[in-house]
Amino acid sequence: MKHHIIDPTAGQPSGSGVIASFVLASTALVADSLATVLIVRPELESRLCSKYQAKAKLVSANMAGLLHSS
Repeated sequence: MKHHIIDPTAGQPSGSGVIASFVLASTALVADSLATVLIVRPELESRLCSKYQAKAKLVSANMAGLLHSS
């Protein structure tokens, strides 16, 4: 599944499979930035949330369209 957020390393829409991200952080700026980054690089969730003392929920879909959240 493609997303409207562009992966800067590929110059293409993110193909990570994450279709939505929700982040609670100390400021809206941090929450919005992390939510955007985590759509492109979901493998950074633990490290970034720890660094910025944030909580995140990522939603992805598999090829059959079934949703999964982390």
